[in-house]
Amino acid sequence: VYTYSDRYVFNFNLRSDGSNTFGQYERYKFRPSWSVSGRWNAHKEPFFPTNYKIDELSLRLSYGFRGTSPSGVTPYMVLKDYGHHEPSYYPETVSSLYSFPNAGLKWEQTATLNAGINFVLFGNRLSGSLDYEWSKSKDLLLSRPVSLVNGTRTQLYNGGKKEDDLFEMEIRGEVLKQKDFRWVITANLTRHKEKILTGTNVIPGEVSIADYLNGSILMEGFPVDGFFSYKFGG
Repeated sequence: VYTYSDRYVFNFNLRSDGSNTFGQYERYKFRPSWSVSGRWNAHKEPFFPTNYKIDELSLRLSYGFRGTSPSGVTPYMVLKDYGHHEPSYYPETVSSLYSFPNAGLKWEQTATLNAGINFVLFGNRLSGSLDYEWSKSKDLLLSRPVSLVNGTRTQLYNGGKKEDDLFEMEIRGEVLKQKDFRWVITANLTRHKEKILTGTNVIPGEVSIADYLNGSILMEGFPVDGFFSYKFGG
């Protein structure tokens, strides 16, 4: 963190994450994550007017990149003992496929931009913040059908993309302030819009009407976990 004259604040973070849940390719096992941010305390500037009852006015901006490791996956084939004590299989030992090998998986990647304003007015009687966040994710995990000779119907792969827009506003007002009593009102407003850009899990023969109704369908142009319903004639 670097601060200059209590007016300009800069911050930079960098790290590298590694995971053995990915495949055999070393370049996919490690992913750097980083972020850079800045803050301008405009009320600290010499030219800032002092007669407008503005106690604080700060502008914030940040941008970062991170990777998410998929859970419950492995680059190796895992077989599970099945039916070892079942009389119908005796004297054979039967195994079932517990995990399908997936050597090509890599990190899910997300880039995020955030901009915001903080303000304090009238001797701390009125304060609040405005925030806008945009993020775009790629290489999200999706399922695709594979031949049943592999021992499973589907396989995970990196192919999804989605975009998020988020706006938040918070206002805090001190309506009444006395020696032994304070009355403070806080209001919040949030708007979140999410859209799948690429990728779907609608595989013919693998989904049902119940999947559409319970929010487990992924479709381009719609949010994740979006609910679908019937079209009614009246």
